[in-house]
Amino acid sequence: MKNLSKEIIAISLILIIIAMSACQTNTTQIQNKKNELTIENQVKATNFQTQEEYQQFIKNTVETNSYYGMIGGLARTFDSPIMVADTMMMEKTAASIESTIGSSNDFSQTNVQVQGIDEGDIIKTDGEYIYTITDKTLFIIKAYPGEDSKIISTIKLKNRPTGLFIENNKLAIFGNIDYNNIYAEAKIRIRNGMTFIELYDISNKNNPELEKTYKFEGNYLESRIIGGEIFLLTNTYPEQRIIQPMPIIMEDDSAIQVKPTDIEYFNINYQNPMLVGINKLNIKNNELDQTKMVAVEGQPTIYMSQNNIYLAHREYINEWDLRQQITQKIMEPELPEYYKLLISKLENADTDILSPSEKRQKISELYSEYLYAMNESKIEEIQEETELKLQEKIKELKYLEYTVINKVNIENKIKTEANNKIPGTLNNQFSMDEYKDVLRIATTSRERYIQEIEATQKIAADAIMPRMPSWNSETKNNVYTLDENLKIIGRIEGLAKGESIFSTRFMEDKLYMVTFRQTDPFFVIDLSNPKNPKNLGELKIPGFSRYLHPYDKNTIIGIGRDATQTGRTQGLKISLFDVTDTANPKEIAKYVSNQKYSSTSAEWEHKAFLFNKQKELLVIPAYNYNYQDQSENYNGALVFKITKDDIELRGLIDHSEGTSNNWSPRVERSLFIENELYTKSPYLLRINDLEDLSKIKNIKLETKNEGPIPIY
Repeated sequence: MKNLSKEIIAISLILIIIAMSACQTNTTQIQNKKNELTIENQVKATNFQTQEEYQQFIKNTVETNSYYGMIGGLARTFDSPIMVADTMMMEKTAASIESTIGSSNDFSQTNVQVQGIDEGDIIKTDGEYIYTITDKTLFIIKAYPGEDSKIISTIKLKNRPTGLFIENNKLAIFGNIDYNNIYAEAKIRIRNGMTFIELYDISNKNNPELEKTYKFEGNYLESRIIGGEIFLLTNTYPEQRIIQPMPIIMEDDSAIQVKPTDIEYFNINYQNPMLVGINKLNIKNNELDQTKMVAVEGQPTIYMSQNNIYLAHREYINEWDLRQQITQKIMEPELPEYYKLLISKLENADTDILSPSEKRQKISELYSEYLYAMNESKIEEIQEETELKLQEKIKELKYLEYTVINKVNIENKIKTEANNKIPGTLNNQFSMDEYKDVLRIATTSRERYIQEIEATQKIAADAIMPRMPSWNSETKNNVYTLDENLKIIGRIEGLAKGESIFSTRFMEDKLYMVTFRQTDPFFVIDLSNPKNPKNLGELKIPGFSRYLHPYDKNTIIGIGRDATQTGRTQGLKISLFDVTDTANPKEIAKYVSNQKYSSTSAEWEHKAFLFNKQKELLVIPAYNYNYQDQSENYNGALVFKITKDDIELRGLIDHSEGTSNNWSPRVERSLFIENELYTKSPYLLRINDLEDLSKIKNIKLETKNEGPIPIY
């Protein structure tokens, strides 16, 4: 390194520091001891008390500040008066999802995670009618019997809906607003979009009547309905505004602002704050009962039980940012007073002028400038001290990633009740489950440890740029149990080292979990004693399952991919796991596609999975695209006969009609009414007989004439 010129050394370090200054997302400030990512430092929720407090929070956390709501230097105002949201509550009814059945026919419902809690989806049925969305059109179809099926009415929407709910003679349609004139009409300028929900009376299916419309600042995130109460969740990036400083809700044409006391935040170092809005609406009387907003970090994973909503977001440590902070701390005593004065001015600059990230960038440039002026030996000394302290810090932190969990009670008034953080990250919503007031969570974590570099490697590295520490990161998988206050009461750590969780399914006091790197370890975890969870047994087979679904108490269906012995992914695989002997789980049956490029959207979208034990029925969207041998290509829904010990492919319901797109799935959902199977792709609803899969009828879902010029 001594043979290198001073300029090369300095430039290398400058480039490193500048690069590190750009890595600001989701970092943890090591100077702020109380907020470090450790299990000991608990997360606590606080309500904003005033608009000024909320605005100051935005100033201190949001990376770019712009005054939206200001046009040409003049503030834009509402025509309608600005009101503070009234968060009156309605008592929860005792009705369950099953009470929404409007027909005596046997029919399937949306495949959901928690029984009794329906999830918003693009298709619903009441056993006689089907309600489904394509583009900006909702179709109401007289569906049963299939031979007489027809579209009886449509609802044309200005915006693209994401999902719907039906309950008796009520229909709710919701999604993101992409109709830009909404802002001009309402005299609102909102940077981060809005979510709409429209509530209809469908007593007359031929002529649905719109009764109420709500619009919420932010993009659609998730939705649930339980006992006639819709929980519509939105996600918005907070922005600073002089006029209408609080998040906006619109009821029909009236605008209101969310009260500061209805927004909660936590004692964490926000770098990418997002406001999750939990909006509770009564579908029976069209009333907005309450809105609550929670400031989380990034886009959260949502899980809802009968009484609680859990918002889980990821916090991770950016090692480059740690290195930058350590380097600057080491250099600080060396800085001349002039540099210290400039840095102090930058730190104290109003965030209206410079955002937090802009401040950090400019401060980094000053440190880089002074570093360039140092001699070679001093640069080398700073580098060595930085490296040693960084190693100490990483060892102290142990984990690089955490999941922060926020428990929001929804029984009466929506309120955050508990918070905590656990090592690792979640795979998806199925990584969380509440059972008998115990929250169970499965995570994949990375432990970072330092590897020694051999002398020859050090020399080679130094010849290119200043030496960096060599890290090695190993994944492991964990299961935690938390009490009603989210305190950890039990744990298993270190499962399947070097692998990651691909799927989980909690079933009462058991957890079934699949990890993968080269083979598919299928784990059976006993959670009957939450304080002492146990790994009962595991099975290693090629491939992996991305979605697990109970066939019965002792049998699990797995949907995923086959793989070679070296872990190379192959085509579609469906497995039946027998867990009667929990110490020795077995794969008792499987279906493996002959087409190595075959896949199904049911791997990542559980609502696309249709299963009925009594009918011995399993239906999943499936497609295969092989550009070298297109004779293998197909696109539709695969129908299986599935029993406790066998999986048999019956056939394909083809949906390639009218499209040449075979490289992505066409079928979105499937359902049955009595002995008829309904499969939906964007522009086609096919009806087939469940006995022999013969065609009954095709219904085209045409969405033309939506633009200013009719298209034929």
